[in-house]
Amino acid sequence: MFLRCSDPFPSALAPSVWKWVMSVAPDQLTAIIRTSIKLGIHHPSWKQSLIAVIPKNNKKDMAQPKSHRPIQLIECLGKLVEKIMAK
Repeated sequence: MFLRCSDPFPSALAPSVWKWVMSVAPDQLTAIIRTSIKLGIHHPSWKQSLIAVIPKNNKKDMAQPKSHRPIQLIECLGKLVEKIMAK
């Protein structure tokens, strides 16, 4: 089964929602992220993810696990905090 853009993320908030929040309340969102980093808190809900299994092309036996590629869809805010911390 493929995930479509309309499928919910673990928090039920798609990336487009966070883009909208950033456009209408950038100071509040920035404050949440900065406070999280300052306190060293990575909210548990930001660690949730979904796994989508995508079939690879040109595989003879689709029943084999190696005929598929799992990808992990991480929560947007969690991904953002991880990128900031990595830099």
